Amino acid sequence: MTTKEINEVAEWIEGLGYPQYKDCFVSNFIDWDKLKIINSATLPQLGIQKFNHIQDITKHIRERFDLQQPDAKRSIAEVPYTTH
Repeated sequence: MTTKEINEVAEWIEGLGYPQYKDCFVSNFIDWDKLKIINSATLPQLGIQKFNHIQDITKHIRERFDLQQPDAKRSIAEVPYTTH
């Protein structure tokens, strides 16, 4: 983790149209490696609360690192029912 990388991520967030979140990323020392593991569950912990902002930022993170989008249709409640 370097200050340069943290500032690069902050500039990237600003470039997405979210300058109000630069400080959230800088104060939490988010560099490129940490950004890879940021998701919709961790963004609120950084201070990002607006749902549409969370969706958009996580979409851009997935695109930047070529990560798969989670399957929204998948549910832990849909466990196969079997009888023995």
